[in-house]
Amino acid sequence: MNKMEIVKQIIRRVESSKVLDYHIWTIGITDSPDKRLEQLAAEGNNLEKWVQWPADSLQDAEAIRHYFVDYLGMKDADSRPYESNNGIYVFIF
Repeated sequence: MNKMEIVKQIIRRVESSKVLDYHIWTIGITDSPDKRLEQLAAEGNNLEKWVQWPADSLQDAEAIRHYFVDYLGMKDADSRPYESNNGIYVFIF
């Protein structure tokens, strides 16, 4: 999915929540969303609001994460190694 479209979707999702506060959301990137979801759940995270989008490239996904963490104050999910040939996803919760 196009980088700007993912940004718009994330903004739309956050702004549609009960509390408009980017600081309470977490963003991350992964090449295996199902596995990452399981890992985060096992760590005790509340994943009710999990949403994911396929990114066109790892560079786009990193730029999206950088924007939301550094400029809007989202929490950053810890980084994991990626196999870019598996596809890359941006997720929030």
